[in-house]
Amino acid sequence: MTIRDPQTGQPFAGNLIPVGRFSPIARAILANQTLYPLPNRSGDNNNLVAPSSDKQRVHQGDFKVDANTSDHDRFFGRVSYQHYKSEPERAPLQSNLIATNDSPFLGLAFNWNRTLSATGINELLVGFTHVKFQTLPTDWAGIGKANATVGIPGDQTIAGLSAFNIGDFGVGDSGGSEFNNNKSYQVTEKYTWFKGRHQLKFGGRWLYQRQGYSYSGNEGILGHFEYGGAFTGFAFSDFLLDQVSAKGRGGLVAPFMQLGHRVAIFGQDDFQVRNNLTLNLGLTWEYTSPWVEKDNRQSNIDLKTGQLLLAGQGGNSRALFNAYYGGFEPRLGVAWTPTDKWVVRGAFGIVQYMEGTGKNLRLTQNPPFNFEGRKVFDATTGAGSASVGFADIIPNVNGGPGTLFRIFAPDLRPQLTKQWNVFVERKLTSALSGQIGYVGSRASHMVVPFDFNQPEADPGPVETWRPLDQRRPLYPLNPNIGTTSGTNSIGIGAYDALQTSLRQRPTEGLEFLASYTYSKALSDNVGYYGVGWGQTAGQGYYYLDSTNPRKDYGRSPYDMSHNFSLATVYDVPYGRSRGGSATGVKNAVLGGWTLNSIFQAHSGLALTVWDGAGQSLQATRSLERPNRICNGAISGAGVNDAWIDINCFRSAPKGQFGNSGVGILSGPRYWNLDLGLGKNFYVIDDRRYLTFKVEAFNVLNHPNFALQAGSANISDPTTFGRIQNTFSAPRIVELVLKFTY
Repeated sequence: MTIRDPQTGQPFAGNLIPVGRFSPIARAILANQTLYPLPNRSGDNNNLVAPSSDKQRVHQGDFKVDANTSDHDRFFGRVSYQHYKSEPERAPLQSNLIATNDSPFLGLAFNWNRTLSATGINELLVGFTHVKFQTLPTDWAGIGKANATVGIPGDQTIAGLSAFNIGDFGVGDSGGSEFNNNKSYQVTEKYTWFKGRHQLKFGGRWLYQRQGYSYSGNEGILGHFEYGGAFTGFAFSDFLLDQVSAKGRGGLVAPFMQLGHRVAIFGQDDFQVRNNLTLNLGLTWEYTSPWVEKDNRQSNIDLKTGQLLLAGQGGNSRALFNAYYGGFEPRLGVAWTPTDKWVVRGAFGIVQYMEGTGKNLRLTQNPPFNFEGRKVFDATTGAGSASVGFADIIPNVNGGPGTLFRIFAPDLRPQLTKQWNVFVERKLTSALSGQIGYVGSRASHMVVPFDFNQPEADPGPVETWRPLDQRRPLYPLNPNIGTTSGTNSIGIGAYDALQTSLRQRPTEGLEFLASYTYSKALSDNVGYYGVGWGQTAGQGYYYLDSTNPRKDYGRSPYDMSHNFSLATVYDVPYGRSRGGSATGVKNAVLGGWTLNSIFQAHSGLALTVWDGAGQSLQATRSLERPNRICNGAISGAGVNDAWIDINCFRSAPKGQFGNSGVGILSGPRYWNLDLGLGKNFYVIDDRRYLTFKVEAFNVLNHPNFALQAGSANISDPTTFGRIQNTFSAPRIVELVLKFTY
């Protein structure tokens, strides 16, 4: 790795930065072992082991009443309550804040089933849920308002140190905080009519949601400084020289309240054409209303004029994007039993779903109702600096330096997914059956994060390019609009799979289900939350090139070509309940045990190699990808070896996107075994008994290694291709005792 001097563009002599060039802020942080502790393990990376602890309390209960008040009427009512509370006691670093979480839940349900006639049944379901949770950042170590102690000017509203994100690690904390108060009301009405060989169903459902929340934004109350290696070629060198590639800060305001409806009507006919042939025909029309804010506290950007649109003002709608009424969902199913040993099943259907997006992207997060700032720096602007704090981020109602705007596409709509399958099942013995089939789907209009204002390339050498904000497409319309967090419905996805299974129903105490899937999953976006929060090497949440989203089409992060599972239940053949002759203490202690297990194994998840050097000078919201000059996979790699050959990848030339694709490699394979042992103790009679279980998850304590996002960044060769984490938790043993009466 070559460390470049950002002042000259030339390598530092001996590849060493003179200590005199270190920024005062970097010096202060490195000298303070409370903020930046010394290593306690050998090596140049992964050399600090630090404890964390969390205290969790969960109380939950259900109360249900069933009543048959007549031959025609059946009722049930249910009340469910849960209260989850997490109170962490410490974080690994003293500069990391802990986040307490208080989350009560209440659920109510009522069902009335009435037989109207010999051929007609009506069913009414009414439901209500109330979910609340609040996350509060806390300075557990008592470091106080630490920004000033390291030379960051400006006041801070809560204690702690602003986050310094240095490549894939860092110190401090952005101080994320949120409050949610969500209520959902649901009514479902269904009428079933039996007529000859037809079973007809008609009905509808209505879901009303009140989503109340307050959110600091992803930038956080304390804010953050990003050092990615764009100016020196190495993230830690950027930190030492205070070469900031991005910074941002948010805050909290009074909670918003968004309202939405989801309405559907449907009709269905289960038609028994012959005794061995049944068709299922159905059609649903569904409508999801655009989100509105109770007091119209939301705004959008007009992509044609660049102007701020206020909800319910100046002829604008309350939602600020158009409603979609084309939600027709047909479905067709068929089941055919040609003989008593063969069954053929198949189905086709279309479903739609309007993803709610994260709170961070809602239009309520916009000025003048909420202010959050983010600013990006590259070679055309020069590096940012932590030495000025957040003074160069001045969010305001008209935009301005660092104002972060959310944009919803005016034609935003629910995703549409077509799904189909064909299966053949064969009865092999009286207890054993096998099944094989094909499953496929195609998704369009998936709701995805989108950068409506991504900087574009200028003609000529990159040295002559304008600063990135001036190269944004909205700059000629409104130069006050900089970084945007957009929501669009242009994502696509595909899935194809061969699925097989072998099932044995209980025979001589043994029951099992073995399943194998060979599949391919493709998509052009990871969605709002990705997969595993960085546990896989993904392509970034935004498209690499907003003008050509299909550059990101490839293996989905959750794609696994081979997937096998085996679930077994075995009644140990000992004791009177199993036909044995054991009596007394022997039968009570040793008889009647049941052993169950679940074994899972799958091939490695898809990996996407990326480059944190920021070569394109255009991809300010995504992970950039390098050029690929050879395959890059290393066979036979072990836990301490590199899994990817860094020599197969090169940073793209300045001003260009790399040609390396999405999901081009695979990570380590996965397998896991869970085991359980249980027994019923009949202490009084057959209706009243104690159940005792021992359940061991990952019983063999097998580590499943992960190549996470930080392991696929070519600008950090110290961690590139290296195992840094595990997917599975260590062995967990649970003891369960239940009384049934």
